[in-house]
Amino acid sequence: MDHDRRHLLLGAGIVGLGLAAEAAAQPSNDASRSAQRLSAAASYIPLPRTTATVMIRGRPAGVLLCEVGLDVPDAVLRARVTGLAPRIRDALGQTLATYVGVHMRPNSAPDPDHISRLMQAAVDQVGGQAGARVLITDLMLQSPNF
Repeated sequence: MDHDRRHLLLGAGIVGLGLAAEAAAQPSNDASRSAQRLSAAASYIPLPRTTATVMIRGRPAGVLLCEVGLDVPDAVLRARVTGLAPRIRDALGQTLATYVGVHMRPNSAPDPDHISRLMQAAVDQVGGQAGARVLITDLMLQSPNF
């Protein structure tokens, strides 16, 4: 009986340690929100990753991933841009796909300056005015064949 009780306590202790480790590994809501933001500035609006498939001779050859944020110092424009976020994300996705389809060549690296200018024009068009500055935070080409 004493032997069974030791195994039971040992099993409960292992389960307890596993639950504690899992709880420690998962960030709280505040921590996960701050992990998504690259800036503490209230004017910074992070956007989800935008991707576009790189095609060569009609076949997928890789994926271009771009993470973008917007710096919008004007509070009125920031509220407008926040409300237009789905349209802005769509415009950024279309812009990246156009860049990949028209401007990228095999064995060439993506041009962040060109991508930034194209995305800036798209954001200004959707927002109806200039003032929301596009900030590329990450740009990566994933491709084994490109």
